[in-house]
Amino acid sequence: MQRILDPLGDCVKDEDGALMYTVDDKELNSFKLDNEEAMRAEYEELKEYKLENHGGLLESDYRVELFEKLENDATTFDQKDFAEVFDREMSIFKKDERYDYVKDMRDCYKDSLSKSTEAKIFETIPDHFFWDIKKPQRKSVIIPKNRYNPFRGREYKNFFEMRDNEAYIDGQHQKENRNDAVSSYRRY
Repeated sequence: MQRILDPLGDCVKDEDGALMYTVDDKELNSFKLDNEEAMRAEYEELKEYKLENHGGLLESDYRVELFEKLENDATTFDQKDFAEVFDREMSIFKKDERYDYVKDMRDCYKDSLSKSTEAKIFETIPDHFFWDIKKPQRKSVIIPKNRYNPFRGREYKNFFEMRDNEAYIDGQHQKENRNDAVSSYRRY
């Protein structure tokens, strides 16, 4: 259908804008160039056809008129050839094939059911998201935090305060019963 309505639609343009079209032997075989009688009949038909007689029709109008002649069997073309091309290119079902709901559903969802949901999700995520999962990019930093209440600030302000607190905790466990006002460093 597309070839009939726009025969040069798939041509390649060169740098000058000219259409480059390559003719294959398959395309020439459909014109029946080796049949002398068919060629003469087509020539006589086109010789009688004049644009002035048809109101100066455009090329697209000529194609529409050609389709109307095909429907009325008024041309040398065989309508069965066109029907075969239409069936091959546009038909949903092949010959002797009936509609089956289960087959239709299977064909409709075969791509989506061929992979698991996890695989589909991972396909949408770019590869570079996974590059640093197994190997951290930087060393972990030791963050000092309060052992008793992590939402408060640091437990100690400096090293000496930390050692004094540890000595106090040890004294509490050993039950030294020392007064807080008395230094543990005092010599009596």
